[in-house]
Amino acid sequence: MSDKIKKIIEDIEALEEKLKEEIAEQERHIIYEIKNGYVTFEKDIFEQQKENMKNILNYLRDIPFFHLISSPLIYFMILPAMVFDVMLFFYQQVIFRIYKFEFIKRSDYIIFDRHYLAYLNPIEKINCLYCSYFNGSIL
Repeated sequence: MSDKIKKIIEDIEALEEKLKEEIAEQERHIIYEIKNGYVTFEKDIFEQQKENMKNILNYLRDIPFFHLISSPLIYFMILPAMVFDVMLFFYQQVIFRIYKFEFIKRSDYIIFDRHYLAYLNPIEKINCLYCSYFNGSIL
C-alpha cells in the first residue's frame, strides 16, 4: 500500500475519532432515558420537538403535486400487503410446524415507534405507521 493511501486512511480514522467526540459532546446537552426499550426525552426536549412540528396546511402546501396525486396509489398497496401478511402468517403456522422451524417473532421486524416523535404532524405519523408496517411485513 502506498504512503499516500496510508496517510488518507490515517486521516479518515482521525476524523472518525473527532466525529465520535463531537457527537458525544452534542449528546451531553440532550437528557434522555431508555425505559422499556423506548427513549424518553426530558420535558424541555419534548416541548422543543412540538415547536418544530410542521403545520398540516403548510405540510400539504409544500408537497409536490405529483407526490400528492400518487399518494392514493401508494396507500392502496396496504391491501395487498395485508393479504400477503395473512398468507405469510398461515404459511408460518403450517410449514414451520411441519419442519419444526423456530417461529419468527414478528415484533422484531414490525416496529411501531416512529409515530411517537413529537415533531411529527398527524399525516407524518400515519406515514410512519404505514412505512413501519409495510417494510416490516416485507422484510
